[in-house]
Amino acid sequence: MGNEKPPAGESSPIKVTVSSDKLEAVIIAGSDAGPPDRSMLAAALERAGVNFGVDQTAIDAFLANPTSGPTIIARGDPPEAGKDARIEFKVDLNPSRLPKVATNGHIDYKNIDFLQNATAGSVLALKHPATSGRKGTSVLGTELSAPDGKDIPLPQGTNTEVSENGLTLTATADGSVVYAHNKISIQPVTTISGDVNIETGNINAVGSLRVSGNIESGFEVKVAGDLEVGGNVGDSTIECGGNVLVKGCFIGQGLGAITAVGNVTIGNVDNQTVEAGGDIVIGGEAINAHLHAGLTIDFKSKKGKMVGGEITARNQIHAHVLGNDAGTTTVVRVGYDAELMRNYYKTKKEIERIENDIERVKEALYSLHRLKLDDKLPEAKKPVLVKLDQFMQSVPGQLEALQNQKTEYEKKIEENSKAKIIVEDEANLGVELHFGLVYLQLDSVEKCRVYSNEYGKVTSAPVDHATVTD
Repeated sequence: MGNEKPPAGESSPIKVTVSSDKLEAVIIAGSDAGPPDRSMLAAALERAGVNFGVDQTAIDAFLANPTSGPTIIARGDPPEAGKDARIEFKVDLNPSRLPKVATNGHIDYKNIDFLQNATAGSVLALKHPATSGRKGTSVLGTELSAPDGKDIPLPQGTNTEVSENGLTLTATADGSVVYAHNKISIQPVTTISGDVNIETGNINAVGSLRVSGNIESGFEVKVAGDLEVGGNVGDSTIECGGNVLVKGCFIGQGLGAITAVGNVTIGNVDNQTVEAGGDIVIGGEAINAHLHAGLTIDFKSKKGKMVGGEITARNQIHAHVLGNDAGTTTVVRVGYDAELMRNYYKTKKEIERIENDIERVKEALYSLHRLKLDDKLPEAKKPVLVKLDQFMQSVPGQLEALQNQKTEYEKKIEENSKAKIIVEDEANLGVELHFGLVYLQLDSVEKCRVYSNEYGKVTSAPVDHATVTD
């Protein structure tokens, strides 16, 4: 950008340029003429079209010392983007309700308020609405637009309602608070005072469930909300729409499975499978287990260890001991989400397909519109022309949505690349550390290490105990 040239035959000792965002104008004295005066400066600003935010103090300083170099002579009023809507939660969304570690290294399950209760009319969340963008003005006097903040809906789930003004989410029934799939629901609580066994049969709870005793082998338990088990779980199948707390152990012959949308907190796991959409917290040890977490796996106790089996988490795995001195194969995986990668490549391929279709449609439309202009378009081709025109009109919106989705996937992939495996005590011979497609098999005992993926290679550094908390 720059100022217009002076009329032919005249030379201006002043040059004005306007920044690309049109929010600053800079002036400099040329070397091909005498010292500038105020009228020359005014003429230069007029030629450049600068008429807003002119700084008279800067003008005076420039005229007093025109050889001092470029001087910002005008500043526009920058636009301000609106703020996005924000949700203020009035309930605890940390459903893991992590147990405390006692000084002896054992987990204290006694003081966990796992099921969070609410009554009808309780306020669950408030929305602070998005704000409008404030328009600005360029140094040329033109209006500069600003985007409005983005709105987000309140996380309305079962047995909740949104106020008429759309800013308050309240409970419509008594029950326990369940946060899953980015929605808050209120679920009724069923209590079984004793065991799930032949007397109760299989359980299918529409809300949350509290079992004071054990869940014996061979039974199925399905829970729409959260599940709390006061005792042990055998070779049973548990499906939970919320979070799971098992205060005892999950031990059997490898026929048991716990699957939860949210988090799973459990004492010990032996030979069994646990899958969680969120975090998995192990109070003691896992032997020949299969643990799969959408976020992290944390062996909470100072005696927490994993021996044999396979554990997988997207973001981080934290344990005190991995493997044993017998060299039992123990597979540890982080930083790879197969479903995420499938969705990413599927979206990328769809974008490429649409972009290729656009080029073919453009060629077809050019030919059809030429025929139409020449009044030679056959009747049979008219519906085709309409459909192709409709396709071209819908394409920008489709591409924008796909590009936004692709960007979100890329952000998550980038987050996955920062995954870590933290071993506070020792990782033994036979432990396999996988970061996506990259892995390291240990051939010796390594003490107190943090493993990560650096440029396609598994590297390690000493554990900083000051930053690792139980």
